[in-house]
Amino acid sequence: MQELKEDPGPLRLETLPAEIVKLERVKAIGLPAALSEGVSGLEQQRNGQSR
Repeated sequence: MQELKEDPGPLRLETLPAEIVKLERVKAIGLPAALSEGVSGLEQQRNGQSR
């Protein structure tokens, strides 16, 4: 879980695969949609979520 919380820093081509793996892990956990309440639509789009 700590790895998922780490700041990715500036997005670069070299860091992109690792960040995709992190997002896939978060999706696999199956967190409830209520956790994203209060998060802007733009922020959700950046994180690959839908409202």
